[in-house]
Amino acid sequence: MKKTSIFVATLALGMLAFGANAQNKETAAQKAQREKMETLQRELDAMKKDKAKAADAANKEKELIANLPQNAEIIFGAHIQNEGDRQTVAVKPTLGSRGKSRRVEGITVRVSEPSLRDKINVVYDVQLAPSKDSKDKNACQGNKSGKDGSFAGSQGGACEVIGVRISLEGPYAQYYSVMYKAHQSGTGDTAEFKDGATCGSARIEELTVWVVKK
Repeated sequence: MKKTSIFVATLALGMLAFGANAQNKETAAQKAQREKMETLQRELDAMKKDKAKAADAANKEKELIANLPQNAEIIFGAHIQNEGDRQTVAVKPTLGSRGKSRRVEGITVRVSEPSLRDKINVVYDVQLAPSKDSKDKNACQGNKSGKDGSFAGSQGGACEVIGVRISLEGPYAQYYSVMYKAHQSGTGDTAEFKDGATCGSARIEELTVWVVKK
């Protein structure tokens, strides 16, 4: 039991380290985008303090919105049956095991796009259900919530995720939508859902998440 606990803790620390490194990296283009957005935001904040510049502030906000990136790179993680923790960084990442009948047991999501990561918080909720392998059925009931990379789901309990809800918070959340879709056992691909709608009604085996400008 002790060895298992150490192994799970090591996996969790590995995911955190990977996420931290990915969060700090940025390309030259991303750096330029971030610096431009920071300048526009400072100018907008200064104008909003002066009532005489209300019209200028409105125009500056339009300029800021126009310069926001169309898509947000995100860090997406999942705990998958027989595979353990997986994590990837992409604009439209997918994790899971299509065609292998392996359940998703939990997820983590956060924005890594440099110009957006301090302005958008990702909030998510997964609905759990017991699987045929669950020893404690009661432990696999109800919802688990997470935010900005914290884990929502189960590890080691053989629970399965049957529903997912994801939404955005923060100063720039009003300009973006979070989209997600799943591949389910027995029913195949779901439709696309967004902004807090419930996706899924059966065992989820694969999940795709992406953030787009409205």
